[in-house]
Amino acid sequence: MGIDAAGLEDWVGRVLSAAGLPADDAALAAFELVAADRRGQITHGVARLSGYVANVLEGRANPTPKLGIEETGGVLRIDGDLGLGQVVAARAVEAAVERLGDRALQVFFLRRVGHLGALGGYVRRGVAKGKIALITQVAQPAMAPEGSLGAAIGNNPLAFAAPVPGGPPLVVDLSFSKVARGNVLLAARTGKPIPDDWAIGPDGRPTTDPVEAAKGAMLPVGGHKGLGLAMVVQVLAGALTGSLPRANALLGSASEVGAFGLVADPAAIIGADAYAENMNAWIAHYRSTVGAHGRLPGEGAAATEALSAREGIALSPVILEELGRVGQRVGVPFPA
Repeated sequence: MGIDAAGLEDWVGRVLSAAGLPADDAALAAFELVAADRRGQITHGVARLSGYVANVLEGRANPTPKLGIEETGGVLRIDGDLGLGQVVAARAVEAAVERLGDRALQVFFLRRVGHLGALGGYVRRGVAKGKIALITQVAQPAMAPEGSLGAAIGNNPLAFAAPVPGGPPLVVDLSFSKVARGNVLLAARTGKPIPDDWAIGPDGRPTTDPVEAAKGAMLPVGGHKGLGLAMVVQVLAGALTGSLPRANALLGSASEVGAFGLVADPAAIIGADAYAENMNAWIAHYRSTVGAHGRLPGEGAAATEALSAREGIALSPVILEELGRVGQRVGVPFPA
């Protein structure tokens, strides 16, 4: 059996409260972090807690942000006041849904916010209200094509979610590097080698050493296509927000990132019944054509979440040790 998810979430919330976050914000951030672990995204769950706590305690993140929200030209411009991404991004999506009202679409831009972590949790908040949601984040330079002598652009993750009649939502949550950089950082902490097609070292050549990879750059998924998609995000979430993220390379917890997002109401665009009919039609065709492999994005995460509820969350000894040190730092011991 793994660690009880509810108990872990409660402990993370108490750690963040001890670090200076208000109770509501600490609980919100704890929920988003542990939700990533519940869904199997172990690189973006409590494995990031030490970096986030360090950012708060060392002045790189604001534990009590006051969101600045203004509407200009029909879009929301949100200043995150350097708050933790898990708090600010969740509230940004909620604000966009609230402003949507009876309109079809609400676009928002987010700036001056900490690393957002797993983006899928935020778009799921939109789906919970019956909306389609998308969010993209500009990240610190961490990716480049083979032969480069440094990181040239962020892997710039994107998440998209849409309601599926009678089933879990369709959720696409990915970055445009071959794998998430968190996999390299986790391998460096656990001392395990990585495949030679994940990253390049500072000499521009592929490497299996995660420490060298962390000094170099991630390789893009799909070669030039992944680079091109990362550039789309760079414009939407970076150039349009004026964000140039700063990295804490050792902890993988960038600060001052920017994001672009939108929420859309299918009922206002095409009608709830027509949307459901259209979704059911293409999903039925997809499943019948693909056969046994016809799983939709998001279904695997839903299955893992159900498994976590039954068997708990498995955390590596290295992460458990880190959590123990975080707890000691703020005076909230990790439960035995």
